[in-house]
This record gives sequence, structure tokens and C-alpha cells, in this order.
Amino acid sequence: MNTMTSIFNYFSIVFSGYQRKSKSINGVKVHFKYKYGTELFNPFKILQDQFFKLQQVKEEFVFDVPDSNYSADKILNRIEQKNPRVSCWSAWVEGYLEVNRYVVKEGDRVTSFYIFFFEGELLAFLHKKYDYGRERKTIIESEIMKGADKREVDFSNEDEPIVFKIHDKGIYVEKFVHTHLFFVADTHNFEKVCKQMNGFLEQKIT
Repeated sequence: MNTMTSIFNYFSIVFSGYQRKSKSINGVKVHFKYKYGTELFNPFKILQDQFFKLQQVKEEFVFDVPDSNYSADKILNRIEQKNPRVSCWSAWVEGYLEVNRYVVKEGDRVTSFYIFFFEGELLAFLHKKYDYGRERKTIIESEIMKGADKREVDFSNEDEPIVFKIHDKGIYVEKFVHTHLFFVADTHNFEKVCKQMNGFLEQKIT
């Protein structure tokens, strides 16, 4: 790297507050833009893990919710007014994946979001609450299940992940130290994209 390039990169970081880096993950080039000192992540692994977890949920913990008060649009509108800590993007044969990670102040603590877009459309988002599971039951009963029939349903079992199907959308809820919510914008499209991604990654590795 010559002196002029180094100077340009330095001032780009100073004025934007972001650094840029490209790295190979599972044989696929991923481009990152991130705040100084922020840890990078593997976007493919997050999707693969969530796809696997959704498939493992026991049938008795899958609920159809015809009417829910949970508003993904309201959440996205609030956090997307802020600058992401990390943005990354990657292309494969089937399309273009973009992921933004936000860290948002929520009361006396922070909470984080990983927002996934595929071909410019919302695919899913992962919300980590950092609440030691304290808000899990309240979110389920007051937001996700509000207006639905909750009789004879016990949501206090924190050992079992739960899936809520809201028309063509889905919400996976678990306590993994903290409350984690994984929102899927279109369950059929999510399954299709994940299967395409897994096939593409397998080809790159073999």
C-alpha cells in the first residue's frame, strides 16, 4: 500500500467513522463497513443457525396467531433512523445478501439487531434483548399474542423455544441467556433463500 492510499484510507475513517474490510467466509467474499473497534460476524452462520433452530422446535410449541400486536415495521422504523455499527454484503448466484447490525439504547441497557435483506427486500431480523430472559414472557403475552386466545397455554417454560406463525410471517422466541427473537418476513421465501445459501456454500467449500 503506497503513502497516498494510506493517507486516503486514514481520512476516510476519520470523516465517516467507518472502516472497510473484505474477507473470505466459507469461501465467499464478504464486504464489511464497520465502526472502529466493532467485532465482525459471519452472516451466513447466523442464518444457518436460525434456520436449523426453527426446524427443531417441537410441534406443541408452534402456535398459529391470526391476530398479533407485534409490529416489525415499528421496530425497523425506530432503529433504521440510527447508523449501523456494522454493515456487510455479499453476492452469490441466487442473489445479493445485505446485513446491518444496530446497537440501540433501551432503558438502562443496550439491545442489538441484525437486519437481513435479500435482493433489497427484508428477509429477517434477529433481536437480542440482553435482559437475562426477564422480558420474554411479557413480549409473548403483551405483544405477540395480544388479542389471541391464550387460555390453557403456559409460556413460562423457558427451556423450550417457541415459534409463532402470523399468516406468512414467523417469530422464533428463545431464552439463550437473554431473550432472543428472530422475525421472518416471509417463511416460504426464508426457507428458499436458506436452502439456496446452504447449497452455494457447500459448493464453495468442496
